[in-house]
Amino acid sequence: MTPGPVQVRENVRNARSIKTTNPDVDTSFVEEYKETCDKIAKILHTSGNVYILSGEGILGLECACASLTEKGDRVLVIDNGIYGNGFADFVSLYGGNPVLYQKDYRHTIDVEELRAYLENDHDFKYATVVHNDTPSGMTNDVMAIGRLLDEFGILS
Repeated sequence: MTPGPVQVRENVRNARSIKTTNPDVDTSFVEEYKETCDKIAKILHTSGNVYILSGEGILGLECACASLTEKGDRVLVIDNGIYGNGFADFVSLYGGNPVLYQKDYRHTIDVEELRAYLENDHDFKYATVVHNDTPSGMTNDVMAIGRLLDEFGILS
């Protein structure tokens, strides 16, 4: 199941019907992949390694945690949905200590309640929050939450 429904444009449908090869056995794929990664690195002005990963959106969430989390980091996990809660697993997997700010899955995050919480505890390397938790249907005001986290010096 994926979020949707999604209207796919005709040009996208046509592009998806073009014959392709299997990248697992096509030697030209490796060269194209390397060239594409190099181009992305140039655009991003980085000398670091660039990797293109193919997967669901949740793969990107795990990659963010893998990139940011160091052993012992305290990470605020803002949890009001299944995907929000899932960040705790990723943080733990990479050696961090998730601190869950848990709220009812039927309600969005109240920014003023979060502010009150942060006034008592804001020693976090970064925070995670989900914009739209599709299973619960909650859409959080990530702009307001992001501004609040920034006030407390918490990367988001």
